[in-house]
Amino acid sequence: MPTFKNLTLAVLTYQRPQALKKCLESISLQTHQPNKILVIDSFKLKKNIPECRNLAIKKCQTKYLAFVDDDCILDKHWVKNAYDSIKTSPTSTFIVGKSLLLNKQNLVARVQYQNYLRWFKTTRTLDTKNLILNLSLLKDIRFDPKLKIFEDVDLGLQLKLRHQVGNYNPKMVVYHPEVDTIFGAIKKNFIRGQYKANITRKWGEYDGYSTTIPSYINLPDFVLKLSFLLGYLKNFPRPIHIVNYDDHGANSKRLTKVREFLTTRHYFVKTIDSHAEFQKVIASRRYLLVYGLPLLKYRFLKSYYESRQLDIVPRLLPLTMILKSKIIDRILRKNRTTLAIIQNPEDMLVANIPHRPYQTLYDSPTLFFRELDLNDRYFKKTVSWIKSAETRVYLNSDFVSFHWYTYFQLARFYGLEVSHPLTLNWGCDDVTSVAKFSSKTKIIHLGKLNSYWVNPELLTAISRSSKVDIFSYEKPDPSLYQKLSGYKGFLPDEQTISDYQLGLITLSKDDLRSSGFSAKYLLYLSYGLPVLCPAWRHDPLLSSATIYYNETNIKEILEKYRDPLLWQKKHLAAIELSKKLSWNNNLSNLLKIIHE
Repeated sequence: MPTFKNLTLAVLTYQRPQALKKCLESISLQTHQPNKILVIDSFKLKKNIPECRNLAIKKCQTKYLAFVDDDCILDKHWVKNAYDSIKTSPTSTFIVGKSLLLNKQNLVARVQYQNYLRWFKTTRTLDTKNLILNLSLLKDIRFDPKLKIFEDVDLGLQLKLRHQVGNYNPKMVVYHPEVDTIFGAIKKNFIRGQYKANITRKWGEYDGYSTTIPSYINLPDFVLKLSFLLGYLKNFPRPIHIVNYDDHGANSKRLTKVREFLTTRHYFVKTIDSHAEFQKVIASRRYLLVYGLPLLKYRFLKSYYESRQLDIVPRLLPLTMILKSKIIDRILRKNRTTLAIIQNPEDMLVANIPHRPYQTLYDSPTLFFRELDLNDRYFKKTVSWIKSAETRVYLNSDFVSFHWYTYFQLARFYGLEVSHPLTLNWGCDDVTSVAKFSSKTKIIHLGKLNSYWVNPELLTAISRSSKVDIFSYEKPDPSLYQKLSGYKGFLPDEQTISDYQLGLITLSKDDLRSSGFSAKYLLYLSYGLPVLCPAWRHDPLLSSATIYYNETNIKEILEKYRDPLLWQKKHLAAIELSKKLSWNNNLSNLLKIIHE
């Protein structure tokens, strides 16, 4: 009988001698044999299943390691099909096979099998009762010993996180029984539900499992799904919620980076699109009973202002914020949130809700009241109301952070007391290519165009005297720019930044901008671009990679940095800063409060 020298087959067993005997008999009848068969008894070793699987990996001396369970019967071609599929897929870390029901005459077993089949077709994750691994690709990844169930799902998600792929081979057939008594199945599903909660806590909602009353095809199916749900709810994973909205700009970047930072460290993170949730509520009558007078008042005033063609946003901002806080609070309570990270100032009033069953981190992009105060669109009365509400938010939040450390100084300047301040600076991206020197210096400007803080007059003057490529999703407002040469529209690919030598920032001279920061500043640094920044914003943290200019000397500055040695010095400083100010480094303080 042919033997595959590169293959070991591991069979895990636990006090099932008769089942093990049948499994080993099916292995003995294979057309091809593995080089070695490892039978690992978790009962005798006093180790759980994941620990035994790791032991098999440790003991294995061949390139390929296959797993089956002791209650499986292998099709006679299983070993050959498993070996051929992994050998002919050199980039696949694993191949998972097709598992058929052994006791298909039993209704309870059929119900469980059909549910397994639907889940497996959706996730296509590992299934250790029918699996072969390429250990040369597995490297240091191992089964999590904390998980007595779903350890195979966990391993699959670990591989996915590292972009390691697997395949499915329906010719690798094993026959596997399900529990055939309703009470035994209920107990098993209840336990599985609890461990499913552990997986969700670690990996998030990887398979879209919902805690709603399940749909079912018959009574046993309903009972088994309900027992799984009750097990899940018993060990319900309390998520961290990030509250923000996707604006395809800075908001999206912050939301994405914080979510990635936490999920890659195995925190259960969910997001709330506050804008979408708000629009859903104000557009439907069915929410009137839930939110009552604030929603009724909002709808009436919105209709009234629109009929008179008045600017709605500044007139309705306080009411919008009150209503949004109620909407968000309801979602957070429903999801049993443990920590809410609020990233949009319009949502900050959630922190002022008394007796919250969750903690809040107000991750503020700016001093909101000052932002509105500098904008002629908002009434003084509105600004005063916002300042009073914002003052309470800084005190009532369990933690407060800003997108840049300098805003803490500005808050103190305005007499605002911040409770439990937390520094979570904006971060630099990890990129694959950086800028290179060119005697024909190319300058790039990114970001919004039509807001006062961009300083349209300064940007216009610079674009007239020097060639600047300007990227924005906003078309230049004719009332602000008679002609803005160099406007290129939306930047389709951030990698394009590496084609430039200098990044340009223009900004107004008010205290908010001169004491604050720009997200594009960190993006320029990511690609090794020295940053042209107005002299009225001087940040000690960024000065090593900054080229300061004013309205009168910009031409001289640009001429000076055509010198390759001077440019190179600033370029190297930008690269060094980008590593120091990486997202991972700048968000590390988040872990401290989560651990607490």
